[in-house]
Amino acid sequence: MKRFNLELGDKTLQAIEELQDKTGRNSKADVIRDALALYEYLVRQASEQQKSLFLGSTQDDAVPLLVTSIEEAKRRTGDAKA
Repeated sequence: MKRFNLELGDKTLQAIEELQDKTGRNSKADVIRDALALYEYLVRQASEQQKSLFLGSTQDDAVPLLVTSIEEAKRRTGDAKA
């Protein structure tokens, strides 16, 4: 396993710590790995279904997640299907 340093703002670090407490994960790194796995899954699903990802509690307040395009998502996830 490789290590790297990550600079985070206070709000981001606080959010990670809160998620660590709520989920019972052993470390902040575990929380970040879980979040990355979930994001990767969502991007892959959107890519396979040719749809965009949105986040919100209702359709009216939904905002797009930061995936610039389906093609970019495929490139990032290594999905060779066009």
